[in-house]
Amino acid sequence: DPTTSGKTSNSISQWQGGILQRSLYPSYNSITTRNFLGHNNYNALTVNVNRRYSHGLQWGAVYTFSRGMGTTAFTPVVPNNEAWNYGRLGSDRRHNLQVNYTYDIPGVAKHFDIRYLGAITDHWSLSGITSFQSGSPYDPGCGYTSGTASVTGGFTGTPDLGQRCNVIGDPLSNIGTNGNGQVYFNPAAYAMPALPTGPNNSIVGPPAIGNMGGGAGNLTRPHVTNFDVTL
Repeated sequence: DPTTSGKTSNSISQWQGGILQRSLYPSYNSITTRNFLGHNNYNALTVNVNRRYSHGLQWGAVYTFSRGMGTTAFTPVVPNNEAWNYGRLGSDRRHNLQVNYTYDIPGVAKHFDIRYLGAITDHWSLSGITSFQSGSPYDPGCGYTSGTASVTGGFTGTPDLGQRCNVIGDPLSNIGTNGNGQVYFNPAAYAMPALPTGPNNSIVGPPAIGNMGGGAGNLTRPHVTNFDVTL
């Protein structure tokens, strides 16, 4: 604050956690508050198809299209905790397909009536579960390299809250490949929030906390395919 001969003003110091200028509990370190809150909701459409055992074969398939949303965190320094933290849950998997099957392989020895050969060739079955599932949610992070660690908290006004990215475009447009393989989002769609500065590098204006949504993430990692087979 340039109006106080380069010293930090009371309001900014308290916002940043200044322990010596508190009117209550002066000189204490961090003070933890607990708040009982949190809610989540899960909605799903499930389709189940089964083929009963016939001619040595049975199989089933279950598909679930779901959405899990909620608020599972409390950030006391933001104006609206619900708007800041509500979003996809970490367990949210939009698509989930499970296929199970069992097939009794026809016995060669039984077919040709060769009894002793059946100890090797007959009574085999093939079974398994194949699953296709959407990936987990995630968000990219925005921050400076280690050489500028001194600005931590400068964007938001407090070291207890890191800034989020500003979403300035469509993260899923203009996706290509690079030397390391597939690229899963467009980095140009994100930017650091603008840090408002005044005279003598003082911070003016409201905190720059970024406009990226809350929750476990707005993007989705690659899907997972899994084969479990038993003979």
